[in-house]
Amino acid sequence: MNPESFAPGRQRRSSRKPQQTPLSLQEEIQAPKLQIAHMEEAIQARREDEVKAYHVLQSPVELKPRRQPPPGKTAMQMIQGQWPGEETTEQLLAQLKALG
Repeated sequence: MNPESFAPGRQRRSSRKPQQTPLSLQEEIQAPKLQIAHMEEAIQARREDEVKAYHVLQSPVELKPRRQPPPGKTAMQMIQGQWPGEETTEQLLAQLKALG
């Protein structure tokens, strides 16, 4: 033992941590609770996004196209379209081959 450590008027160093105030203990408890709350919010938002992505149509109104085709055309005609000219398939393939 070091005799200086027992000298009068000298305080011995404590290896213990300073005591925490009740407020800091409360903060330590609140931090994980906040993290859990944020995680739960993120999970809920993800679930809502999944529900929107996998929505099953429930009524005939939902089956109607958002944009109606012009009068005299069907939706299938709008999807397929048509070539602007009167070329045959062989002529089109020859032109594509010449470009490529």
